[in-house]
Amino acid sequence: MNVLLLTDFSSTANHAMKYTSILLRDKAAKITLMHVKKPCSGDSCSGKCNTIFESKLNKDLRFLKGKNNPLHQLNTYFVEGQYLDSIRDFVRSQDIDLIIVGNSHQHQIEDDLDLDKKTVDVITKVNCPVLLVSKNTSLKSPKKLLLPTDFSINVEHKVFSVLSEIYDFSEKNIDLLSVQNNRELTQIQLTTKQKINEVLSNIGIQKISENHISSAKKCASVGYDTIVMLAKNLSVFNLVFSTKINSAKQICHNNLPMLFLHG
Repeated sequence: MNVLLLTDFSSTANHAMKYTSILLRDKAAKITLMHVKKPCSGDSCSGKCNTIFESKLNKDLRFLKGKNNPLHQLNTYFVEGQYLDSIRDFVRSQDIDLIIVGNSHQHQIEDDLDLDKKTVDVITKVNCPVLLVSKNTSLKSPKKLLLPTDFSINVEHKVFSVLSEIYDFSEKNIDLLSVQNNRELTQIQLTTKQKINEVLSNIGIQKISENHISSAKKCASVGYDTIVMLAKNLSVFNLVFSTKINSAKQICHNNLPMLFLHG
């Protein structure tokens, strides 16, 4: 598995790095620590950027190497360029399977989404699965996954294939959380629901259940420890992350890691 771990050297990024080492400890993975810096302009550049940031990357690299995991191949990559374009280029050139990034809420989009803009761009504009780790995410291996859906997006096997690369489903299960507000599903939605169940079963998930939690605030009490979302399911995306919908945004504030799937 080829993993890109984005870092800005903040405490949130460090927490995401620690979570990565736990999540993938039993998985063979090539992990690249990457920092993207906006190019200096004019006389403001001291010419020391490479030295400074490569030193910081090497410090994080030493932390991961300190885990002594023989299954992990570790690398660093520093680039001066536009944030999104640099990530896209690296994902394509290195055939990345998963991006892991922390969310600090430091540059939250006011009155809109409870995510900073850079994070939203990575999730929605880079064609690669993205795992978002909150700065307060518990450092433990996840066992119970939740997939909020309105069954409006058809899926193929490749969309969910990354799940089997990350998680050991002999010990984990997934619940589908219907966000239909108790409305009956259309025939198209019923067909999509059946397809999702078939695909999840085919990748090895032993237990697939359906939940109708009326308030997402209850998710933590039910014991979920990872949210799985289809990145192109914008209606559900906005429902979960909108700061204007109090019941739904509780998923985000439960500090659960979130895996966004593309396909």
